[in-house]
Amino acid sequence: MKILPPTSRLLSLGTIGLTVASAIQAQNMVDSKPWSLRFSQQGFYTDNVFSRSYGNSPRFDANGVPVMTSVFEPTPGKLGEFREKTETVIVNGLPVSRPVLTPVLGFGKVAKIQSYGFEISPGFSVKLPINDGQTSLSFSYDYLLRYFDNRPKSADHNHQANVSLIHNFDSKNKLEVTDSFAVAQEPEQLGTGSGSAPITFRAEGSNVRNIAGFDFSSQFSERWSSTFGLRNNYFNFENDSLQDSLGRYENLPSANARFLLTPSTSLGLLYQFGMTRYDGSVAKVRDLNSHFIAGTIDVDFGPNVKTSLRGGIQVNDFADPVGYTDRDGITPYADALVSYSFASGSSLALGVRHQVSVTDVGAVPINGDNVLNVGKNGLDPIRGSSATSARISLISEISPNLLGAISGIYQIGTFIGGGPTVDGEHDAYASLDLSLTYRLTQNIGIRSSFAHDRVGSDLSFLSDSRPFSRNRVYLGVNFSY
Repeated sequence: MKILPPTSRLLSLGTIGLTVASAIQAQNMVDSKPWSLRFSQQGFYTDNVFSRSYGNSPRFDANGVPVMTSVFEPTPGKLGEFREKTETVIVNGLPVSRPVLTPVLGFGKVAKIQSYGFEISPGFSVKLPINDGQTSLSFSYDYLLRYFDNRPKSADHNHQANVSLIHNFDSKNKLEVTDSFAVAQEPEQLGTGSGSAPITFRAEGSNVRNIAGFDFSSQFSERWSSTFGLRNNYFNFENDSLQDSLGRYENLPSANARFLLTPSTSLGLLYQFGMTRYDGSVAKVRDLNSHFIAGTIDVDFGPNVKTSLRGGIQVNDFADPVGYTDRDGITPYADALVSYSFASGSSLALGVRHQVSVTDVGAVPINGDNVLNVGKNGLDPIRGSSATSARISLISEISPNLLGAISGIYQIGTFIGGGPTVDGEHDAYASLDLSLTYRLTQNIGIRSSFAHDRVGSDLSFLSDSRPFSRNRVYLGVNFSY
């Protein structure tokens, strides 16, 4: 009997399928070759450089990082240009003047800052069999330079590295160790940790995300098997506000026992402990211990259709300073995935997840306390979000030379805490990516794509600064060898 694949990965990482770019690269890789090289270059257009709300007036510091303000200040000049102003801020009790860049307003609102640009991305992958294939070591690295022609900070530098070590002790025991490190700005590059989609817009700066862990799988009888795993997720943001509300580390040990009911069906029981610790001042009310208890079922409907379902409860224990509103409790937990391989080079994955997650809605200083103090006496801050997300990943080989891909996510979150004007209100995030790649040769392809992002919020005090939409169009060429 085979060892069933580890199931704790679904709970810890919440990933389904490949990203569009990775899927296209995978289509071009030759399995028998231990290494591969890739390079892509493409031009793009975006209608909202900073993923900011139309109607809000962003300012920029000397490094080009937006400094948000709700004050609408008319600025003379051509619509879409930047004009330098001087503002006075208080530093250590003393007034200090500094220059800022302000976008030109039109008809009482800020125009979305549009920009053309280009991207260059080289990368490589290496896969090394060791001990006659008993051990496999894989490593990949990708660098991305993104240049904007209409932005104060014109260039982004992104890095992503992945390491995987798989060791088969024998036919019944296997260890898999993984690490994924990224320095990036976009939500899809920064990842989501134990939640679903906590980052809903570009995070300016050199932000760090690292997801590491292991799974040890053992089949100790013909029908019984188990998986023990651990995930450690780390997030660090250059922007002070994001660091305060999202800078954190998460430790998630787990255990999953499974019973092989039929050759294609297994039932199991999953337990995972989640420990989330924040680096910012929100830590005293947002640090969280969670217990996930869920039943599991995995069914293979033939060789091409695989399903996975986890359903149960999440027991939440927030950090509760004396006098603050208690937000501990039990919430539903669910994670479902269906994958279908319907032709050579074509696959579909659909997933749904519900659990308590983090939120970037963070800090408002009141009485010197840099915690979101809303509600009665400021003692019921926002603790997080109860989020439901749906995902789709579709890769289709339309013809021998034409590959299409669709990747999308929709998430709606319900705020936990925040007083009567916030508690129970909703935040929604949607992202869609469509692409076509035409293979000129086995190693060269022309790729065009369109991406759309949108955020909506019921929070009235964020109505001028949070909702936004963004469109991006790309055209370029991919090389692989």
